[in-house]
Amino acid sequence: MLEQNAILTNIAGIGVQCRIYYKPDAPTQMGVMKRDENGVHIGLNAYGDVYKSNNYWDIKSVMYHETIHYGQSDSMNLDDREMEAYYASMQHPDFQNCSSDYRQRVWEKYQYYINNQWPYGD
Repeated sequence: MLEQNAILTNIAGIGVQCRIYYKPDAPTQMGVMKRDENGVHIGLNAYGDVYKSNNYWDIKSVMYHETIHYGQSDSMNLDDREMEAYYASMQHPDFQNCSSDYRQRVWEKYQYYINNQWPYGD
């Protein structure tokens, strides 16, 4: 397990300790970034599809997405944070290397947050 955490930390590349975490009740949650009294935590859900797929590029994209959250202001609401992180993930040059299933899921999540933030229909 320590080796996996070291690999994730290296992939994230921001000097924050990363880890595998276990959320069996949230299989669609790919990653997490949170701040608490013990510092910053970035992780990958072992029960999520991305972890199970073992696709390097998908994992790297999840870790990149979570590092975007690391740099976001606490004053942003959750929808704005997610919308920004998904947009940045799609703009990253490595996104094209991700699996088509992963790219589709990120696009759908981005669209969900766009629609929540910009309900100004036709």
